[in-house]
Amino acid sequence: MAWTRDTIVRSMAKKSNMSQHYSKIALNAFLATVEEAAVDGQSIHLQRFGTFEVNLLPEREAQNPYSREYFITPPKRQIKFKPHQTLKDSINRNIPGRNKKG
Repeated sequence: MAWTRDTIVRSMAKKSNMSQHYSKIALNAFLATVEEAAVDGQSIHLQRFGTFEVNLLPEREAQNPYSREYFITPPKRQIKFKPHQTLKDSINRNIPGRNKKG
């Protein structure tokens, strides 16, 4: 099941001993800041979590699969997330049958 914004707000409120109201304000401020940096084409590096990177995809030739007609797609920005090794290790911990390091 995917976490929603409300689920994240409730979890933040519980872990930080803040009200849900202030947790929602904090989450919205964080997301707006990340969006602002991404719109400016900046990378967002969160230590021990990961990096959001914005890449510019150039225009390219594509084909309509139904009409077989070719057209040019306009250039666009794409955001990618690269998780930090600490996050990867946390996600993969306690998987049955997974070999442990060392």
